[in-house]
Parts: sequence; structure tokens; C-alpha cells
Amino acid sequence: MLDRKARVDDQAAVAHLAGRIRALRLAAGMHSLAELARRTNLDRAGISRAEAGRLLPSDVVVEAIDTAVGAGGELV
Repeated sequence: MLDRKARVDDQAAVAHLAGRIRALRLAAGMHSLAELARRTNLDRAGISRAEAGRLLPSDVVVEAIDTAVGAGGELV
């Protein structure tokens, strides 16, 4: 049986990461997911799911987004 607290903590972490990705993208002047997708060479739909908190992105994806938005390692 899954630990409910662990699931809630995981969901909170995914939601926090999603919010930071969006905030950093907008702060970097990227007003569309398509622009971030172009800069990272990633799929726009996957970035959308990560930014909406519906998907925990892989480390590779997070690193690519971190670099593209100029977060200086904040996301990794």
C-alpha cells in the first residue's frame, strides 16, 4: 500500500517544480511553450505537461529547461 503522505509530498514537489518552470520561463521573456520547446529541442506537449504539474520531467529535461531559462541550476 502506498503511503498517503509520501504521495501528497510528491504531488507538492511536482506542483512546486511546475510553478518554478513557468515563472522562470516567463521571467526569461518566453511567452510561449513553443519558444521554450525550440530553445530546448524538446516536445512542446511534454513541456506543457511538466509546466501543468501533470508529469514529473526527467533530469535531462529539467537540465535543458534550466539552461534555456537561465536559471543557473535552480531547477536541478
